[in-house]
Amino acid sequence: MEDRFLVQQTLEGSRSAFRILVLRHQRTLFRFLGTLIFDQALQEEIAQEAFLRAFKSLATFDPERGTSFSTWLLTIAKNLAFNELEKRRVRKDFLESEKTESEPTTESSEKLLEAAQTRVIVRKAIQELPVEFRSTVALSYLEEHSIAEIATIHGCSEGTVKSRIHRVNENRDIPTLNWAFGSR
Repeated sequence: MEDRFLVQQTLEGSRSAFRILVLRHQRTLFRFLGTLIFDQALQEEIAQEAFLRAFKSLATFDPERGTSFSTWLLTIAKNLAFNELEKRRVRKDFLESEKTESEPTTESSEKLLEAAQTRVIVRKAIQELPVEFRSTVALSYLEEHSIAEIATIHGCSEGTVKSRIHRVNENRDIPTLNWAFGSR
């Protein structure tokens, strides 16, 4: 029996005809997938999906175009394999980047802890400031906005922003401010 006949029989409702197509082409399909993918479980998964997609879209198979059923099936399998390999590569790259970001080295952990402690001290120091200076200093020291950005946010001149920051830096009688702000 030719593949064309089996395809026609399958389209007419014969599941046993499609079963014959599977038995006839599964070895070729697995051999092909073995050249692309070394993981046998993944080979089986992709082969199963390829046969399922072939069955669902069998009406689109046209042997008159000069393509054999085997070639058509291998094209489906190749596309599935490439898509899966790309997904796994992207996932692997993502997981590796997450791992390097989520597992900082001891040195970077210490720096992160130190930075967090400094921010707490700076926040406490800002709380001790008069109300009109808090936002300006927070934007400058904690958020690291430029003088121009802070002036735009507050709707005042750059000179006013500079004056406020200068006055905070001059007010060295608050010990936490001396340490936290240093010279700016």
